[in-house]
Amino acid sequence: MIVISIRKIRRSWRICLCAVLAGGVLGWSVANFAPGPADFVRALKVMVGWDGAGEAFRRQRLTDITADVSTYDVVMLGDSITEGGPWTDMALDGRSIANHGISGDTTLDVLARIDVTNRASPSTIFLMIGVNDLLRGRSRGFLDRMEDIVDRLSGNGRSLYIQSILLTGLDGGWPNAAIAIANDAVARLCRSTPRCTFVDVNAALTADDRLMDEVTTDGLHLNDLGYARWSALIHDILAAPAGK
Repeated sequence: MIVISIRKIRRSWRICLCAVLAGGVLGWSVANFAPGPADFVRALKVMVGWDGAGEAFRRQRLTDITADVSTYDVVMLGDSITEGGPWTDMALDGRSIANHGISGDTTLDVLARIDVTNRASPSTIFLMIGVNDLLRGRSRGFLDRMEDIVDRLSGNGRSLYIQSILLTGLDGGWPNAAIAIANDAVARLCRSTPRCTFVDVNAALTADDRLMDEVTTDGLHLNDLGYARWSALIHDILAAPAGK
């Protein structure tokens, strides 16, 4: 008798459905973005924490999060865009919230530390990840990594919210076309997973297919207004009656 797991069946049809998207269109989109000028690339490395100083900060941030053995009701998981959020200041009717955002993180990094997030035993997780994968041209395998993340974070009655990768306000809209494709694929992935909800954060923060100037500090990260709008979305989700 041959037994095929539900997860393997689900993975197989997703691979069939998304093969062109993941291996073709998504990879093509990122690969064909013309690189920016050398000074822009150097500035981008500093902006997203890819330089030496950023990596040292990232390691310390990871150490701090790993050392926290407390449990939380809600975990915000992601990269520097999540890290910069005022999540622990939100009024959540007594629910505790942890900020597990780390500057420079990719889907690979989230997978590497996913046990730390699960150890916090949150009943709700909000995840935003992927822009660093695309900025670095690491689109190959992106959907497979996202599927692994979703599988390892979901279940046990937990509510998982996958938030859209933010479009950027960088010159030339780089790499917004790839971000839009990735978001469509991740939304489909989330819809096929029980208790997973895709949240389109871009709806509150973008216009004309790019991040609004009024909500960003550098075309990639958010300012106070940007975080206020994002926080309002989180608050509305958490305040909604169960099942809504």
